[in-house]
Parts: sequence; structure tokens; C-alpha cells
Amino acid sequence: MIKLTCRLFCICVLFAWASCTCNKSKETVSDYTEASKRVYEGMYCIKEQQISPSPQGPKSIELKSGEKMLSFSVSPNSAAVAALVADGKKYDVRFWNAADADFLGKIDIEEGWEPSELAYHPEGNCLFVAGVKDGQSEILKLTKNGSSWGRSVIYTTKSKLKNLLVCPRPFLVEYDQKTSKSLYAYRLFFGESTKKDRYRIMSVTEDGKIAYQAAGPKESMTVIKDAEEPSALVLDDALPVAFYPSGNILVFKDRNDNLFNASYGRSWDSRTVSLKEYATIHKGSIAIAPNELAWLHWTPQKAGVGVYVLPTKQYAVQASGCLFASQPQATPDGKGALGVCQNAGKYSLHYQPLNIPLADVVNASLFIDKKAEFDLFVKNDGMFVPQSYDQLYELYDSENYYAADAQTRPYLITTDIFWEMFGAAYEGMFILKERNESMPKFWSFVEKAQNYFEHSKPDSKWNSVFRSLMNLKEKKNEDIEVKRMLAEENDFCELIDTVFNYAELKVRGHYTAVEEMSTYFKAFKYFTTIFKQRQKWLPELNSLPQAAKNDAMDWIKSYKGFIASSRAPLVWDGLSNEVPIYCVHPDKKTSLFPLSWGFDNEVLFSTVYHKNFPPEWTIENSRKEGRDIPSGLDLVASLGNAFADELLQEEYKEYPVLKNVIGKLKANFKKNGICKDDNLYGKWLNALAVQWCDTVKSANGDAKQKIWQTKRIQTGLASWATLRHATCLVNERSMAESGEGGFEEMVARAPRGYVEPDPQTFEAIADLFETMVKHIPSDIKKLNDVKDEEGGPDKKSFSDLYDGITTRLKNAAKETREFKAMAEKQKKGIPLTDKEYEKITFVGGVAEHYFLIFKSLANKDLALSKPDPMPKVIDVAGVPGTTYSAAAFLLSAVGRPFEWDYVVPFFGRHQLVKGSIYSYYEFTSTSLMNDKEWNTALYKQPFLPWIKPFVLPVDFKAKAQDE
Repeated sequence: MIKLTCRLFCICVLFAWASCTCNKSKETVSDYTEASKRVYEGMYCIKEQQISPSPQGPKSIELKSGEKMLSFSVSPNSAAVAALVADGKKYDVRFWNAADADFLGKIDIEEGWEPSELAYHPEGNCLFVAGVKDGQSEILKLTKNGSSWGRSVIYTTKSKLKNLLVCPRPFLVEYDQKTSKSLYAYRLFFGESTKKDRYRIMSVTEDGKIAYQAAGPKESMTVIKDAEEPSALVLDDALPVAFYPSGNILVFKDRNDNLFNASYGRSWDSRTVSLKEYATIHKGSIAIAPNELAWLHWTPQKAGVGVYVLPTKQYAVQASGCLFASQPQATPDGKGALGVCQNAGKYSLHYQPLNIPLADVVNASLFIDKKAEFDLFVKNDGMFVPQSYDQLYELYDSENYYAADAQTRPYLITTDIFWEMFGAAYEGMFILKERNESMPKFWSFVEKAQNYFEHSKPDSKWNSVFRSLMNLKEKKNEDIEVKRMLAEENDFCELIDTVFNYAELKVRGHYTAVEEMSTYFKAFKYFTTIFKQRQKWLPELNSLPQAAKNDAMDWIKSYKGFIASSRAPLVWDGLSNEVPIYCVHPDKKTSLFPLSWGFDNEVLFSTVYHKNFPPEWTIENSRKEGRDIPSGLDLVASLGNAFADELLQEEYKEYPVLKNVIGKLKANFKKNGICKDDNLYGKWLNALAVQWCDTVKSANGDAKQKIWQTKRIQTGLASWATLRHATCLVNERSMAESGEGGFEEMVARAPRGYVEPDPQTFEAIADLFETMVKHIPSDIKKLNDVKDEEGGPDKKSFSDLYDGITTRLKNAAKETREFKAMAEKQKKGIPLTDKEYEKITFVGGVAEHYFLIFKSLANKDLALSKPDPMPKVIDVAGVPGTTYSAAAFLLSAVGRPFEWDYVVPFFGRHQLVKGSIYSYYEFTSTSLMNDKEWNTALYKQPFLPWIKPFVLPVDFKAKAQDE
């Protein structure tokens, strides 16, 4: 029937045919044997095709005079075609790649068989050819077997066949009882005549199995024994036109050339949708662009091809110099079209570049429904979408990856979820130490000090302080000072004979969780600030008995490793403080507690107005108005981020000295660094400097960098806000000086996700986990109240607890480095393994597990519990109010997660992935705010101007009402 002869084949043709010469010999017929069965072994068993890019300019190849182009099919992985050519009564299949000047080879077809159409297999290893032999229609499957071509007849009928298509996705067509495995196959769809000029749509598997009517008259609907009906689509006349690349929508037409969509969900739905509902295009012929966001519309006798973009509803004619003789088809990357042209009686194959937005983004239609979304992707390659999740990791459970036929969106693994895991570990360990070491030592110190002053120095001002602190602890609320502490409003204080800022005692951060922590917060603040402006009274504390002073020193030492050094000397004899090397503005006033002065404090302090600073540090505008409130961007810029400098340009214009000050801070950081030991506060800031390193390129190189840079800045700032939130009590605030059922499952594209291409930050976070192991409390016996059988401490339990914390921190570091390794492979262009893709797909469970474990450290009984929602707020800079001026605070806050949808490379094309990232807010306020208040105010707070351009608008009022 078919005589196969080959010429030289190019390696870049889809089949990867080798050069060979085929002798005329008897053909072999490949049957559907056990060896050829396709076993479905999970979502990743169907491999993705690597796509070659389309040429940049138009290309053509002309047939000889008298030769006619009957049909063509575009390769699924390059700008190449298989073309069915007739020369009189001789037929052959020819192969041409638009990158080449000549045909690459051909298959000669013997006399007696009249082919009419052909179509590529979606995996590119076969061809399907429809034709007629002896008055009977047949469909052949041609498969390259070494140096010869095997063929099998997969469908025969006495009816006419027309419009042969292959669904781009496979179906689970059979269940193998012997192996308990499902078998999958691709399906062909074609028109089969029923009566004069009328057709029904039939389908058969690639191996000629399980044929059924997909659309047609009711009387010929297919009934398969012991199975549900494959289709409920009853139509008097229908011809297939095109498949959407996702396979679940078939475009068909009726006898009047009206176009419709039919949907598949384990069977063909009885409902159809006229293309009139989408666009003015509803007649003729169309092809679907690979991104499913555009149609290629062909009209006979009209030059060019109409490109209709669905999200914008815009129609434009492209390739206006080409007169196509039939419907042109898009190349696999969507950047061009291949078609047949006819000019002066001669046929030619023609390739023409097209301009389709997001052309090669294979799953764009899963992310884009509205014009606003489309515009953000076209402009930025991505967008931030506000979400209502309580935690970052919850987004990674939002896709149903367990159903084979589910159209799903792949995940993007961000550094944010690992920052959040570490933040939970840091805060959990911080609270653990604070609850079991710091608080007991503090209250022991207060009790001993109160006893000493009451009996030895009853007239001392300190006697009143410690008496009020004990009354606060014991809930003796009749004490006037306790009442003022609880009221949290500025009031006159007889102790200092002036107004005291009791509003500073407003409980914030994690201290609002339980009453004992809230009490400790107020007591700590009151004790360390009541005599801040009465320096001469502080040294009196050194008269305390040594036991009381030891408790005070142990209280202070319990925070070592979790906070930075102070910029102020300590009042305690025998307890010195080493001012950080980066500190340019040390405080000469003594302090009762070494409030943390990290490099971030240095930045926030230096970038606001101070009247006694030298001119080169005095930040004021031309009107002599000082800059009162800094910005988190000051910190980012000071750690070397050039994009933050760009975002600060307006501030630099307003305050010319600011740019020079930040330049000095950059030089300070470069010269002195932040942390050269295992101090977790300093190492966290060092890791943020890595996060903000702007030499790290996005997945798309230098293209559309702003959304990538913005994401990296806000991720770091939100992580920094988490750090400040955890240490809000012991951190010095910088200040300015005032002024299921169905027929068959269709196998959807497997979710092959992506890892944020930032291996350096993943490594920095892993190092933080490992460093934290060194800060597990050495005296583990104080961490719980477990007793042995005799009522004594259960040493095994203590050991298990220590080992458990250590193991989980080390495992978290290991998990983080596994994603670092994936990021490195991606940057080198090395494909990830199926197991790595699976790890990305199911990352949600891992992130949730570690997050909840680390959060449990903050619970008194170390039990797992539902954590508070992630939004948090903390004051990082500002000035308390006075009699003459209102308070002004810079509040840094973390909101609910953003979904970050982003374009990334995908097997020679691109795809969209979604990941969970922080949302960051920064605003000034005349009053302090706790997390509960922030959660209420969150939806009313505008986005920062440098984040807003990338955020999809969301009706926060409606969202708040829904919740």
C-alpha cells in the first residue's frame, strides 16, 4: 500500500529521524501488543516536549509546477511541518523546517491509495494519514521503527472522512486487570459523513481502540457496555475545527460555518457555546494559539491572518502580505504561523512571525481571565494577587493535583515560605527562652529588689517602682501606678513629677497571646523607661544584694544571641556592653537593659533629622524642615540594593543630604559588616542583605526586572518586620527629634513547578536554621514540667525535647538546601527530576509541618495549636507625643499573603507559576497598634506606591465582608 523511501533527515525534525535509505520491501503492521501499551504511572509519566524557537523572519519553500498541497500538520516541538503533496496521481509526505532552505525528506505513497489529510501525533513520534482505498476510507498510523516505517490501519469506514485532528492530551482509556494499572492513549477526532453534506464527529484511540461518536445524531450515539456514555452531545451536523492545547475544549462548526465550543469533563457535555459569546468571530475557521488567549482567524481570499486576543477583545490582521490557501497553524511557541500559500498556480509552505502577547506561555489561560490580569502580565511578566489565607503555606494546598484530568496551576517555591518557617523557629525559641529563663529571673529580681528597698530604703524612688511592679504581677489593681499601666494613656506621674508615656506600655507583638506575657511586657517597659530621664537615680540599683543583682544579670544574659548589642553603656557593675562596630552614634546615657541596636536601628536613626548632628548628617529640606520618619527602603538601600536607591529618588530630591547619608551607611556596612559571630539577630540581617543582593537575576534574565526586584525587596522587608515583631520588647526604637464519574479521564498537563532562582538566599536561610541549634537553651531541664515516676525531673523527656528541637532545625536546613539545589539546576538549564517536581507540588505539607512545630515552642505546654493569622505590625521608629507635639510612629507590617503569579522558562517556552509571598506595609501613625487592631485595619490600608503597580486590584471591602 505504502512504499517508504527516505532521503537525508535533519536531526531537528520532531521525529529525530536518522539519515537512512529504505529499500522497497513488504511493510510490517504494528499491532496493539503488550509492549506497546502506555502505562499511566502518575502525573509525571507523560513527558514534556522540548520546544525549539521559531525563526525571527518569514521563510518559504515552493513546490514545483503541477504539485499540489493537500494537507499539512505543524510539528509539536518546532517550526516544522509534515506536508501531504500530490503530483498528478502520485502522493508523498514531505518534511520541512522553517529554519531550512530545502525539504528534509519524504515518504512516497504507492498507487491505489489516495491520501487526503494528515496530522502529527502530539508526542511527535508518529503521523496519522486519512485517505481512501478501493472506495473505503481509512486512517493509518505511521511510526518510525529504526530504518523503516511501520504502519497500522486504525480505522475504516465506508463513509467520507474530513478534518482529521488529534487531541493534544491523552486519555485513560483502559484498566489492566493483570497489573492493576491504567493505560493511556491519545485520541483522534474527525468528521464522518452521515448523509449528503452532513457529518458527525467520531473519535478513536491512536491504536484503533474504543471508537465512539463525540457529536452527532441521537440515533447513532455510542453505547459502550458496562461504561457510561462517552458523549451527550447531540447535533445534526458537526465538523471538528481545532482543539485548545489543554485538550478539554473542541472547536467545531456546523454546515453554515458557525463556530462552537464543546467541553470535555470525562465525557462530552451536551451544552455548547457559540463563539459569538466570546467575540464577533463566529464563522469560518480558526486555530488556537498555544497560550489559549488568542485565535488565528482565516478567511478565504483575504490576505493575512486575523489575530483575536480574548482578554482585550481586540482583533488585528497580521501577515497582511500573505494570501493563505487554508487555515494557518501556530508554531509550538506561538511566535509564528505556518500555512499553505497559492500564487499564480504554484503552492508553497510559508512561515510568518506573529506578534501575540505572552505567545509562548503555555498555561496563560489558567491565570488570565480579565483584561486587568492580562495587562499586568504583558507589562511585568507577573502580578501580585492579594489573598485571604491566614498563613503563607496555605496557598500550596489550593490546587487539586490528585485528579488526573484537573487543569491545575503549578507552584512557585518562594524564599518567603522558608523565611516564614525560620521566623516561626526564631520566635518560638525566643519565647521559649523568655518564658522559661527571662521571665522567672526578672520576677525573682523584682521580688528581691522590692523586699530590699521596702526594708532597707523605704524612701527610695525605686521602692515605689518595685512595689508597683509586684502589684501588677499580683493583679492588685488599686495601685494608682498599676491603673495607669493598664490604662495605657499618657498621664502625670508623681514619681518623676511630670507626664510619663504610659501609652508605650501598650502590649504588642506576641506578648498579647497570654496574660502572663502581657504583664511581663508592661513590667519590662515600665522598669526600663520610668527613670530614663533620671540618670542619677539608676546607679542606686548597684546597692542591691548580690543575689538580686545576679538575677538581673541572668535576666539580661538570657537574651544573648537573640538580640544585637546595645549602643548605650549598662548601669550594672560587672556587666559591660560592647557597642557594635557599625554604631556611628553611640548613646552616652546609661541603660538598665541592653536594648538591641542592630544595623537596622543605625540606619533608621541616621536617616532622620537630629538638630545636634553635623551638617553632613542633618537631614532637612530646603524649608529647613527635618525628615521625621524613615522608610524601610532606607535599610534596603543601605545594604546595597540599587533598586531601593531608585525608589528613593523623590526622597533624595526632597532631602539632598539623605543620599549622602545612605552612601555613608553603605560604606559602613561594606567596611564593618553586621555580624561576624553566631548572633541570630545579626545573621538574620546578613541574610536579608543576601535577599536584597540585586545581582541575582530573575528567571527571565534582564527582562522586566522591576516586579522581580520589587518582590525581593518586599520579601526582605516583611521578614525584617517579623524579626522586629519578635524582638519588639527588647529592641530599641530609633527616634527623630520632633518636627468523579464519566467515560474516560483526560490526562491534564502535569504541574511542573519552579523554584525561585535565588540559591544564595536559600543557603542563607539554611545557615540560620543551623545557627539556631547553637542557641537551644543549654539548661533544657527548665523547659517543661515532665516528672518521672518518683516525681523528679524526667531526664529522658528533657533529652528527647532537646533532640527533637535539634533534629527539626537541622532537617529544616536540609529541606531548604534541597530547594536551593533545584534553584541552581534551573539556573544552569538542567531539568529537574520527577521526584523534584513532586517535592515542589506537595511542598505545602512540609511547610505547614515545620511551621506548626516551631510555633508550638511558643506554647507553654509545647502543644500544637492553630497559630494566629500571619498579619503582624510593629513600630520601628518614631517619636512619642509630648505636651507640645503629637506622637508620630513608623509602623512596619506584614499583611495577608500575596499570590505571586510569574512567568518562568518551560521546556523551550514559558509557563506561569504561582507562589505565596509576603505582603508588606509601612505607614505612619499617631498611636501604637497591636496585631489584633492591625488585622481589623488591614483591608483599609493602601499598598505602598512602589508595590501597587504590580498588584491586581481587589475589592477589600467586599473581601472583608465575605470573611
